Amino acid sequence: AVGEVTHFGLRGTWVNEHKYGVSEFVLETPMTVRDIAKALEKNLNIAHVRICGSTDHMVKRIGLNFGTPGHVEEKLEHCELVLTGEIVEWIHAEFARDCTQLGIPRAIIVMGHTCSERDGMRILPEIIQQHFPGTEAKYFESGDAYTFTDQL
Repeated sequence: AVGEVTHFGLRGTWVNEHKYGVSEFVLETPMTVRDIAKALEKNLNIAHVRICGSTDHMVKRIGLNFGTPGHVEEKLEHCELVLTGEIVEWIHAEFARDCTQLGIPRAIIVMGHTCSERDGMRILPEIIQQHFPGTEAKYFESGDAYTFTDQL
């Protein structure tokens, strides 16, 4: 989560410890879900993200569930937005949509599993070298597993 937040350029405060790939982050300046999604695509070099739920509400508290660690619905109880790599569409997407239809502004941005973890891996060589000086560590870009029609 630290790598994604760092490369995304988010400013704010970590709410809890980074445990099991699930964290929370409170933005210094609220943003709309739509603006966060566009910035994710640009700043993290993600071809496409998917949004479930409300797209135009202001977000202050974000649940960070990179990869596919679960706990998405728990985070949606008190976070306006969850960023994740994967979801179970018939559970999580419908929960976000139901919340929105009930007037509870909630959204999930699905970044793709690899894309949601890539920037954490980008900072890993630096962390390894700090703990094991003299050890060579490199990041190798694997790219997205998918090809999108606008890329053909």
